[in-house]
Amino acid sequence: MERKAALTTADRDLQRLQNDLRDLTEDQTRIRANIERAPKDSDAYKRYLKKFDEQEPLFEKSQQDIRKQRLALDKMRNELDDFLTKLTAE
Repeated sequence: MERKAALTTADRDLQRLQNDLRDLTEDQTRIRANIERAPKDSDAYKRYLKKFDEQEPLFEKSQQDIRKQRLALDKMRNELDDFLTKLTAE
């Protein structure tokens, strides 16, 4: 039961990470559109560009975190499957 609970928690964490990445992606799409429309010499353009630049490392980290969480989740699933296989074999 503990393994199943840990798997459920890890899956929930993955969903949260994916939702965060989706939100960040949507925000970057919005910022890109604003950058395209704003005059290049305006303060708004500079703000949008700065925010976009600040978000890029967050975007990359978010992708890495999702990859790590998927690997951890796969490992937990395999361990649970192995445990259940051995449990029924005895």
